[in-house]
Amino acid sequence: DNKLSNLDIGTETSLNEAIKTITDYLKKELLRVLIFSITSEFRHVYDNNDEEIVRNFFLKYNLKDYYNKFEEKVYNMIEVTNDKKERIRKNIKRLGGTDSYMRRQSYAAFISSKEAPEKKLKMIKDAFVKLAWELYYGGKAWSNIVDGWFMLNDAKTLNDKIIAIDHVYDLQHNTSTIFNKVQSYYKEGKDWSWILKALDKKANIKEIWEIYDDVSPSVKTLIGYVAKSKGYGSLELFLKNGNMSFKDSQIWKGGTWEKEIWKDRVWENGTWKGNIWKNGTWENGTWEKGKWLSGIWENGEWVIGIWYDGIWKSGTWKNGVWYDGTWENGTWENGEWENGTWKNGIWKSGKWHNGTWEDGIWKKGIWKYGKIYSKKFSFYFDSKVNPNEFKELEKNTNSPKELDKLLKEI
Repeated sequence: DNKLSNLDIGTETSLNEAIKTITDYLKKELLRVLIFSITSEFRHVYDNNDEEIVRNFFLKYNLKDYYNKFEEKVYNMIEVTNDKKERIRKNIKRLGGTDSYMRRQSYAAFISSKEAPEKKLKMIKDAFVKLAWELYYGGKAWSNIVDGWFMLNDAKTLNDKIIAIDHVYDLQHNTSTIFNKVQSYYKEGKDWSWILKALDKKANIKEIWEIYDDVSPSVKTLIGYVAKSKGYGSLELFLKNGNMSFKDSQIWKGGTWEKEIWKDRVWENGTWKGNIWKNGTWENGTWEKGKWLSGIWENGEWVIGIWYDGIWKSGTWKNGVWYDGTWENGTWENGEWENGTWKNGIWKSGKWHNGTWEDGIWKKGIWKYGKIYSKKFSFYFDSKVNPNEFKELEKNTNSPKELDKLLKEI
């Protein structure tokens, strides 16, 4: 805000400088916050896993130095009793409190170890879904938060940084866990609840003027300039008429969309040529390019683009990258599947990197790894073979143990 106050917000150049200043600061700050929160959560790995299991998991990723630091700063502060699930903290009172101290210890182990942050976070991401966790700890939600760090860290262009920063705030809004572990986000009398209120407002905002009363004088100046230059109208008009522009129609019935962010509306039909879909329901139409962050896809044709999360109910996927979400039915023609749950449908071609396959038709493609559901044994198996090869193995085995053994031998 101090940097903004020194800018003459009145030209396109100074506006772009202000946006870049804010974006670069937020990227640096959020990368730090994410690592602190992720490592704070990761310290609970011993709650449901033996020390040997944890050590072997670290070493599997060639993280010897990180393991030694983690053992020293986290495990050695825990005394394991005969009941393996019971952990007794020791020497904590003199160190200033259990939770805050152990969070700092886990963070210190991460930043003081010599391996690259990307390498350590890849291990933690996998640990959240592959190791055992107590209820409400670890799991898929935290694996997604690690993905959020990678998305932000990899963002190079201004537009990609803005999208990644927005995604981090969406992760906080969905989980209420990221900032709640960081003391600097604590406000006296409001604890961390102000974050949820702010993100609720962000999720529901339809006009830029709606945040005018919540920001500093320098940001008010910025809002005024943006509203004027982008044709959003004056504050007086907003106060008089409310949200009356075309942007506030809740249903897009047809035509071509080449505008700004789409959020929390219904798309009935048409051609999408825009940039960012944040949330809402897509009923039918053609998607030509852009980034889908969340929402429900009912039907239609996806030509190419990046899908981050959401529910796909039906339709045809031509090409693109799918990062996460639930695929309920439809036809996948080509593309890269990074993670998520496939419930049913036809897979024609493409690369499957990871995720869960429940049912459907696999025609051809490259399968690297994933979980496959066996109807015969009512169980999910880790598999390095595709669903067709899995079915052949399943057909020729008589027990889950036998099938699991065959899969591990491949």
